Amino acid sequence: MRAASLYYEAYRERSPEAMFNLGYMHEWGLGVPQDLDLARKFYNMAAHTLADASLPVRIANAWLTAHAAAERLRPWLPAWLRAP
Repeated sequence: MRAASLYYEAYRERSPEAMFNLGYMHEWGLGVPQDLDLARKFYNMAAHTLADASLPVRIANAWLTAHAAAERLRPWLPAWLRAP
């Protein structure tokens, strides 16, 4: 996906916005493989790079924790609740 390649270019230039957006893309598998661990790393890099990003990153990490828990529970849910 073109957006992912542009964000990766901006990430290499240390853009906290690109880091946050790559975290979101990896969390949800939007144009890149879904990887919740990598998503958390990108979110945290954004907070480390820009102090003003700490609140959005805390919110994103809280949501990511809930998302990861839901993914772990998915195999035990009824079929009609397992749909992506």
